[in-house]
Amino acid sequence: MAISNIQTTSVINATDSANGLKPSAYYDKILLKVLRATDFKHRMFAKKKNLPKNYGDTINFRTYKKLDPKLTPLTEAMTPAPDSAEGSSITAVIKQYGAVMYFSDKVKNEQLDDVVTEYVIEQGHQARETLDLVARNTLITGAGTHFYAGGVSSASAVATKASIDDFRKMANGMKKQHIRGVKGNRYGVFVSVDVMQDLLDDERVQRLMEYGGTNKPMMDNEIVNIYNLSFVEVINPAILRKGETDETGKELGTFSGNHEVHRSIMVGEEAYAEVNLSGENVKTFFKGLGSAGTEDPINQRLSIGWKINGYAVKVLKPQAVGIYYSANLR
Repeated sequence: MAISNIQTTSVINATDSANGLKPSAYYDKILLKVLRATDFKHRMFAKKKNLPKNYGDTINFRTYKKLDPKLTPLTEAMTPAPDSAEGSSITAVIKQYGAVMYFSDKVKNEQLDDVVTEYVIEQGHQARETLDLVARNTLITGAGTHFYAGGVSSASAVATKASIDDFRKMANGMKKQHIRGVKGNRYGVFVSVDVMQDLLDDERVQRLMEYGGTNKPMMDNEIVNIYNLSFVEVINPAILRKGETDETGKELGTFSGNHEVHRSIMVGEEAYAEVNLSGENVKTFFKGLGSAGTEDPINQRLSIGWKINGYAVKVLKPQAVGIYYSANLR
């Protein structure tokens, strides 16, 4: 089997045997450390669930309809009409994710351990970013509410930067549907760096800082909890650029200007769930020179990789996920 992406700049000298167990254990620790340290946020408000092994690849969530209040007084000796229990089932199917890199023995005699180590670290970043984007894209496609800055009716018409009042309106809409917040009853809002800057420049936010006698948001470069909202700056925001298509399939065409349209994501309580196959979190793999047997008969290749055997993100309450479209005019 031909391998087209062999790297010829590095090799690890840990072992020439089939599977170097000690190197694998060492690189595993590096990857886990990086996974904990890397700053990706879209999964932070998800409901965490584990799918037990040997139970297939599907998990079901059940949601139940809210019972309406009863304002009609009871009639003496008369049993009231019973309420019906109504529920719906939401299914999530876990999938595998992973990546691999190959290295050649061409420069084996050089000291290249650090090169492989750096790529193991980068693979840790890659794994965490993969899960972050899976969560972000699931929220975008599963959202039940779309709110456009400037009061327009489509993403292609958005030409106004973000405002704190728009986020307040979105939060009020969730409150009216009896949706609670995620963090101290505050609604979580994932925003880009540029949207965060727009909010810091918002006149209402600046007046509130004056009233409170604090410049902490300016010093920290982030909006503190305000108006029952908790803003979280993300490094992988969902951005639409001129000529691109909205992932929801609802907004097509070309934007009215040359600016970007940033999509901020607001979530309420139990808006979405993250599912992992129990005991099967990210694992790293190291295959030494010759480990491919007859596919590598003269010990020319080794590989490093990572795999997640089962992972899924599912929107549980579409009405608890809102997408806010605003223009980046910077």
